[in-house]
Amino acid sequence: MEIVNILNFILQYLEKELIPRFLKIIISPWLHKEALWLVIPLIVILFFIEAYFGRNKTEQIGWNTAFGNAVSLFWISVLLFKFLVENNLVNNTFYYTQLKGLILVIILFSWSLVLLVSDYFHALSKKIAFLISSVIPVNVTAYIFISIIVGKIPIDKTTILASISLFIITILFFTLFKFMISPSETAEKMIEKKKRKERIIKEHKKEERRKKIQELKSKILKKI
Repeated sequence: MEIVNILNFILQYLEKELIPRFLKIIISPWLHKEALWLVIPLIVILFFIEAYFGRNKTEQIGWNTAFGNAVSLFWISVLLFKFLVENNLVNNTFYYTQLKGLILVIILFSWSLVLLVSDYFHALSKKIAFLISSVIPVNVTAYIFISIIVGKIPIDKTTILASISLFIITILFFTLFKFMISPSETAEKMIEKKKRKERIIKEHKKEERRKKIQELKSKILKKI
């Protein structure tokens, strides 16, 4: 009975809170024409870059690309501050909604500086740096901040879960998107070469295991 109650609670939470909040995060920027100048370039760039890596499947993000993505996030934070100023959301009264928007812009600006500095000096390992500075984390983060600020969305656990859901769905969508794009001739050759190399390594390991088993058998037979 408890399991049924838990499932009902989860379903009600999804229906009444999480899904509506998720949809609000997606829709909010499109209801404000000033925000369109921010979100449309983000989405277009995201599709172009993912299409590029979908066609050139053997290529990977480099330090220059990571740094460029950090620069983009820096400018988004600056433009968001400009949006707050132009829409009278930053003033001497500092009401809660205005203060919340300003704090979020400062957080986004600070994060962009962290990425800029770490990518410029190669301060982090490639794996971590390229993960946090790749186009999906950077652009989706920017989109979420734009949506929360423009749509005046409350920051609570539902917003956090909805944001995480947006990240996951975006990653899954573009993974499928890249998979559906035919690779270039160069990429196909590189992929085939990689597969041949993996087969050779696999066969070599198999042969090594066979030899070890044979040696073990020989030792056992000698003892007998």
